[in-house]
Parts: sequence; structure tokens; C-alpha cells
Amino acid sequence: MTVSEENARFWDELCGTGLARSLGIVELTPESLALFDRAYFDLYPNLRPLIDRAGVKDSNVLEIGLGFGSVGQYIAKQSSSYHAVDIAESPVALMRQRLIFQGLPGAQVQRGSALDLPYPDGAFDTVVSSDSLVDGIPGSPVPRVSR
Repeated sequence: MTVSEENARFWDELCGTGLARSLGIVELTPESLALFDRAYFDLYPNLRPLIDRAGVKDSNVLEIGLGFGSVGQYIAKQSSSYHAVDIAESPVALMRQRLIFQGLPGAQVQRGSALDLPYPDGAFDTVVSSDSLVDGIPGSPVPRVSR
């Protein structure tokens, strides 16, 4: 098994599952996701203003690493074009479901690695990643993303 495969397997359990369990969320519905999002953004009150300052409104945005999808849904509702990649299938599936719940089926969400992004240089106005990119390790995705 490669490092990427091990990483994908690890992240296939959604980041945020512990918070969801603590909130009593057992089924993913628009209502339960809204409950999760309120709790998530309460835990990180500076996150939405930071995203707003990043310039996602009416922009072509790429998000790397999706977790439970709170950040991605917030971005997708504001951006003119939302694309997202995650190394694991579960976050991709949840983000796709969130976008359907929000009436945003045109957004593009796919499984992929930040080490091998399937987009040309300069394809996005803004790239957002919440704790998914680690610099200073061999094969760091940061230089690849900043192209």
C-alpha cells in the first residue's frame, strides 16, 4: 500500500465525526448538517471572516481537503465556480450530497491528491485549504497548489 493509499484510508472517516457524534447526529440530512455547521463555526468563530477576506465571493475557487464539508458549503454558496478535491472518498461523497441539498449540483468535487492536481496553472482565483496542506515534508503540495 502506498503512502497516498494509507492517507486516503485514514481520512475516509470524516474529519468532524467526533463533533457530529457529540451532537447526536446519526443521519446526514440538511437539518443535521446545519446543526453541525453551527457548532463547527461556533468552535472556529474567525473562520468565516477569514474565508471572506480570502476573496471567494464571485470567484473561481478550489478547495483542497473537505472534512465534513462546512467550509466547502460556505464557499460554494458564495463563489461563481467551486471545485474541490480530497484524497478520500467519504468526504467527496458528503460534499456532493451537501451541494445537492443546497441546489448547487454544478460544483465539481472529485477524489484526488494535492500532490497531483488535475488543473492547469492559474485555473483558480482562490485556493482554500483548512488544515489539509502540510509544508516542510517531502513532496509538499504547497508549491504545486500555489501555481
